[in-house]
Amino acid sequence: MSGWRAYLLEHWAEPFGPASRGARAALAVVALLLRLYAAGVVGFVVAAIGLGELGVLNNIGFLPYGYDKLFGGNAAYAMGPEFFQGLGMPFPAATSLLIGLLEFFGGLALIAGLLTRPVALALAGTMVVALVTVNNWPEEAPLLIACLALVWLGAGRWSLDALLARRWRAAPAPAAEGAARPQAQRA
Repeated sequence: MSGWRAYLLEHWAEPFGPASRGARAALAVVALLLRLYAAGVVGFVVAAIGLGELGVLNNIGFLPYGYDKLFGGNAAYAMGPEFFQGLGMPFPAATSLLIGLLEFFGGLALIAGLLTRPVALALAGTMVVALVTVNNWPEEAPLLIACLALVWLGAGRWSLDALLARRWRAAPAPAAEGAARPQAQRA
């Protein structure tokens, strides 16, 4: 196998190439914590145990924002179509829906470690737009940094991305058409 598929399968789960067991385990822990932080799980746990004053660790993450846009009636964060219209965004209702879908399902994908790099890149894009339009650096900059780190690191060893990469590596490659057949089958 050659080309982009071989490169993707070789580098998808471990962007740094071969490393020691300890280094791979440490990167896997970092990637898992980044995924949980960006999705909002870390912020939920920190708030639940009463450590809300921990600043950057108390970040809300993407999942609650997306849930509020899609299912919560924009009651908690007031970031519905009116919010996007006030920012001068085109098609505010569609923008609110698309951002809500990306935040909610992207947050779920980050928790599972599925399609981590493209999802993190898309979420990083939303954070860049949010930083330019809303300018809420204390909340959006850490999420942008976490997403960019996930684009660079990938999902880590404990993710669906790594599981799929292992399965794809183990699967036999399909035979190319016109390949040489054994002598017994030629007539």
